[in-house]
Amino acid sequence: MKPVFKDINAISIFIKALYSLSICSNELNKGYCFCFDIDDTLIQTNLANFLAYQKAIFEIKGESISPILLKDRCDKGLLVEFKLNKQEKKRIKILKDEYFYNFLSFTKINNLLLKFMQILQKKYEIILATNAQQQRIELLIKYHKLENLPIIFYNTKGNKYKNCLEKFNLKPDLMIIFEDNLKEINFAKELGICNIIKI
Repeated sequence: MKPVFKDINAISIFIKALYSLSICSNELNKGYCFCFDIDDTLIQTNLANFLAYQKAIFEIKGESISPILLKDRCDKGLLVEFKLNKQEKKRIKILKDEYFYNFLSFTKINNLLLKFMQILQKKYEIILATNAQQQRIELLIKYHKLENLPIIFYNTKGNKYKNCLEKFNLKPDLMIIFEDNLKEINFAKELGICNIIKI
């Protein structure tokens, strides 16, 4: 089983098929580990990130961000659109993190993925893996009142999935990941992880 899906319809079909396998046969054995990214995968945060950056950049540069920059993934990469010195970039990053809290109402749970994860929790090893700061993730979890979550792996440096495999002594061919970041997906492929569902 080596699915690599790129759209929500394919994901939905995959989830239904995988759920059927999990309750109707032994084809999906208990050796599999399901790994879910959090930021903008399990919890949709892209719009809140955009709004926080918009406010921070306006405060520092007096410029507005075009809605065109509200891309599939809104992160610090959008700062290249502005002529910023190191000090300005640093200040914008700090302000963005502060302002993000003001836009929590613009974040949203991926309910389809959450329900699927909760079903899998009853039978399989589940790990939530993230490069985000622990304080940010804890804030999102508290805001959305999420309970009984699997173990959360906070990656602080380097390749998230490489470090996750090593920490939990997992095999790449038995890991199924749910991820929105193309860069992280490519890192995972380099490690031999080919069960990848792009959110």
